[in-house]
Amino acid sequence: MNRLDFNCYCGNWPFFRIRYNTISKLSQLHSRCGIAGGFVSSCEAIFYQDPYEAELQLAQELKGTAYMHAMVLNPMLPGWQDDLRSAVKDLNIKAVRLMPGFHNYSMLDPVLDDVCHLLLQYQLPLILTLRIRDERTNWMFHPKSVPVDDVAAFLDCHKTVPTLLACARKSEILKLQMQFAGRNNLFTDISGFKDSNFAVNEVLDGIGGEHIVYGSSAPLLELQSTTITLERANLPESVRNDIFSGVRLLSLIKG
Repeated sequence: MNRLDFNCYCGNWPFFRIRYNTISKLSQLHSRCGIAGGFVSSCEAIFYQDPYEAELQLAQELKGTAYMHAMVLNPMLPGWQDDLRSAVKDLNIKAVRLMPGFHNYSMLDPVLDDVCHLLLQYQLPLILTLRIRDERTNWMFHPKSVPVDDVAAFLDCHKTVPTLLACARKSEILKLQMQFAGRNNLFTDISGFKDSNFAVNEVLDGIGGEHIVYGSSAPLLELQSTTITLERANLPESVRNDIFSGVRLLSLIKG
């Protein structure tokens, strides 16, 4: 059983030092916890005026590795459609990450209809990132909060787009139980489950283990804390293995 991390990053963060800032170093960090690969995004792509420069750099680093390229897309920038088309054609991206809190747009913005149309056309899953770190640790830069009601409305409008909610809180996921019900293409990772010591079990009871995958937000968050959370959760071993391997999400990824 391969362990995969469906929510991790590579590169440098503007506000503090990242020690595992290359794919090689991230792989070393992952290997300590038995993780063999996963979805990785560029930290620089979140902040660059031309994020495609960071995507080109990440694509070079990923060649020959077990990691899958999750492109950071900012639909508020001019030419985002061209960047997406080029990334599909030239960079072998496997997912697209949206960061509405960082890029200052609403989940109800009509531009997201265009984004989702292209995601379906290119058969790419969406990683909807609600946060990266605890909001209380942001003292220089303050990403906007993403209202869970807006997330629900977005999910209701785009049920055919395979979607991973990244770094959502347990309480937010439990408010979205209706959206998870009846869908086999909606997932959450566990990196944001800081609400309680039993958050994984509570989410599993609320939406079912088939909707949960392993994601750490490493190296921006502590990797081992999330692996320990899952390893020590009171779960059947088969459920734990499915969460670590993300088999259902992987089945929706082209190529």
